[in-house]
Amino acid sequence: MSMIIIGIIFVVVGIAAVYFSQSIYNFTGPIEFIESHLPGNTQSFIKLMGIFMILIGIFMITGLFGFITKPIFDALSNAFGGVK
Repeated sequence: MSMIIIGIIFVVVGIAAVYFSQSIYNFTGPIEFIESHLPGNTQSFIKLMGIFMILIGIFMITGLFGFITKPIFDALSNAFGGVK
């Protein structure tokens, strides 16, 4: 149940980041690392991060996020002696 709520929050924040990317850019200004090392500009990066948050939120809501993270957490728990 908590994963669904967190997923909905991720989707809402992601949609807001995509929709208000110009306002976020006006607030933060250009991010020099993004401008110099990555293709595109800061506003495109903000939109991509928003889309990434939307996808992660959808994965959390539908339960696919557990499919992605379960092997990682199982390997970590086995690495530490099967701590649960």
